[in-house]
Amino acid sequence: MKTRILGVVTLKDDWAVQSFGFNKYLPLGKADIVIENLSKWGADEILVNCIDRSKNSEGPNINILKNIYKRKINTPIIYSGGIRNLNDAKKVINEGADRIAINYSAFSNDVDYFQNLSNFLGSQALILGCSFIKKKNNFLWYDYVNKKLKSISTIEDYFKKNIFSELLLIDSQNEGYNSFDYKVLESVDKKIPKILFGGINVSKIISKLKKFNIKSLGFGNRLNYKEIEIKNIKMKHKNYFRTND
Repeated sequence: MKTRILGVVTLKDDWAVQSFGFNKYLPLGKADIVIENLSKWGADEILVNCIDRSKNSEGPNINILKNIYKRKINTPIIYSGGIRNLNDAKKVINEGADRIAINYSAFSNDVDYFQNLSNFLGSQALILGCSFIKKKNNFLWYDYVNKKLKSISTIEDYFKKNIFSELLLIDSQNEGYNSFDYKVLESVDKKIPKILFGGINVSKIISKLKKFNIKSLGFGNRLNYKEIEIKNIKMKHKNYFRTND
């Protein structure tokens, strides 16, 4: 099966923004309009990534999901941000999201939390999100529960238990720029289905990733520069990505 193109919409303060390393932002506009455009332009799926909901101890952004639903968008929607419990997950699905992505950092020790979500949604609807950094040639993620950096290989247990369908790996250092550190894939079991995001903005990076078993490649800022960008990417790598035929 060919690789999907994931349109990533980063939301901050209810607005779609261009993000650079998740510490610098430029406004794009109303989230539902940006999402509608990505759907029209041919994205295979769309990630609505609300980056400030958990930080501000808020629940999922239900208003954004309601606005997306009103636009009758047919493209599958993945939602991430502020999901604190099973009830939050149910609200997100009831408002039209097809799948949800959960940040591993916030719930790393709570196996029951993940298992309950998986039992309700089914593992196919649940994605494990993991933002990683590179430090002294080691790939690490930050455990917010225990306040320490851990090896990225520690996430593999959840896939042995069949709790999640896919792993969303986010290169947080290169997000918004032109360099995804593909060597991270050597640190994670190659059998785990993966979605990649963060700095996948030039063709030579896409070409390097073709040798790996990647289910979906996420693009953010790049897709907002011109409306035919998704078509251009698919045409240039037509034997790699799904087509809209």
